[in-house]
Amino acid sequence: MERRGDPAAMVVMPVSVQRLVSCTRFATLLSWVLWSGLFSLAQANLPDSKKPLWNQDLVPTLSRTQSGLGSGAGVTFFDDTRLIVYAVSTEPKQLSSRESPELSSPFRLDAWVVDAKSGKTEFQKEWGTRRYDSDVRATSGGILVKTGGIVRLYSPDFAQVRELPLPLDPKGSYFASVSTSGRSIAISHYLQKDRKWISHIDVLDASSLKIRHSWDQYPPIFRLSMTDERFVFERSGAIAVTDFAHPNALSILDKAAQGCPAGVSVPTMISSEFVVMRTCDAVLALTASGTRIPLEPFNGRGSSAGSGSKCERYFGAEKSTAASGGRFAALALPTLKIKKPLFAEAGACLDGLQVAVYDLTLRRRVLTVSVDPVPKNNYDFALSPDGSKLVILNDRSVSVYTVPILASKQTRTPSSKNGSLYVQVSLPPPQTR
Repeated sequence: MERRGDPAAMVVMPVSVQRLVSCTRFATLLSWVLWSGLFSLAQANLPDSKKPLWNQDLVPTLSRTQSGLGSGAGVTFFDDTRLIVYAVSTEPKQLSSRESPELSSPFRLDAWVVDAKSGKTEFQKEWGTRRYDSDVRATSGGILVKTGGIVRLYSPDFAQVRELPLPLDPKGSYFASVSTSGRSIAISHYLQKDRKWISHIDVLDASSLKIRHSWDQYPPIFRLSMTDERFVFERSGAIAVTDFAHPNALSILDKAAQGCPAGVSVPTMISSEFVVMRTCDAVLALTASGTRIPLEPFNGRGSSAGSGSKCERYFGAEKSTAASGGRFAALALPTLKIKKPLFAEAGACLDGLQVAVYDLTLRRRVLTVSVDPVPKNNYDFALSPDGSKLVILNDRSVSVYTVPILASKQTRTPSSKNGSLYVQVSLPPPQTR
């Protein structure tokens, strides 16, 4: 019997054979090294989705709100190739008109139309506005611009303007929302009626500006996450969805956890069948029947902070957005530290902030961008309509990232079948409440 490992049992090969084996091993090793080098080079030449396509400071230094992360500036995609950056700045020498900011105002709303691939500014436009309540939204019919109580629809080059068929009060308080497809506009007017504060909501076709739906809403709703047929909102911890045709017939999809330090993200309509949101424990999708489809865990309760650690007060980072195709959604994921002083109330400290993009056909995260440094004033992000690009505004800085489009066994957008997310890939069954 052969004794393996015993030197006495080894066979001594001729020198020529030993040289042949050595040459063969060397050739094999050299081939492996060359292949590894070529593979590494190929990998290095692949686009890095975590590295921005471009980054530059576009927002003026005076564009800011008074406290926390506010709406003094923002970003939105007009289409897959162009994005809009907007910001409010000040001109202290200008006086403020009580009648209309168009007459005179120390606050200016600036908008830049930027090439999404190169970062080159194509043109710029500015308007007089109020200190708050400025907004710019892209629609299928043009660019919706809100300067205080004035809301107008502009052509893509801002050369032509259309008035909305609504009796808008320049001194009124209005909120504008656009559907995921861009084909519908909702204007919510916050006002007092019959001794109570309500919101009067008008839903218009973005191209014809024809009013499709109109009603008084109580309790009031300000901004709507919506498709062309329905909208979702959060009220008293409950996530509700309803049709525009029957706005008072609510369907309760879920109940958000109370007392969550990170808060709950704004529920976002992906399609008429699905809502994406972040709870205190998970990022999940909700079907129209209320079925929960977990995408990944999330720690919204934070971890303990050291006694001497610096605390950046957490003002909230609940933003979320979706691409119009219904496949991609982006959410803000804050990292919190909970500081518990000896003689004071515990407080949440913002320790980090990420923007995560999810591919709903694969039920997985496909892109993570760390927002560093943590924004102090201006903060916003948006997905291009096809989901291929993510833009992030961090104070003055604007960055555009490529979203990986991973192959799946189906090319259709997510759909609902028997109350669950239906895609032709192998997935675990959803969790039903």
